Amino acid sequence: MTNVAQATQTVATEYNGWSNYETWLINLWFTNEEPYYREMQRILSSFTGMRDQADALLEFMQNEHEELEVTGVWSDVIGSTLWRANWHEIAESNREEVR
Repeated sequence: MTNVAQATQTVATEYNGWSNYETWLINLWFTNEEPYYREMQRILSSFTGMRDQADALLEFMQNEHEELEVTGVWSDVIGSTLWRANWHEIAESNREEVR
């Protein structure tokens, strides 16, 4: 891949300063809805390593998805959104608030 192609790909996938739209959207929900914010803070304070924090955030959202009992195309859409999010970026962006 050429440098121009790499730069174009990066610009096309970034969203509002985040690595992609899905990351921005999930972080928006975590930081703007009280129940999600409290759970994010609990998760981030329960784990010391960023990998563990990111994995726990993803697991929490996967559990939320399962509880919805959504099936078919909508389940696939939600699942792909969770997969595309950069959970490390979300954890890193919000870690300072729990210290």
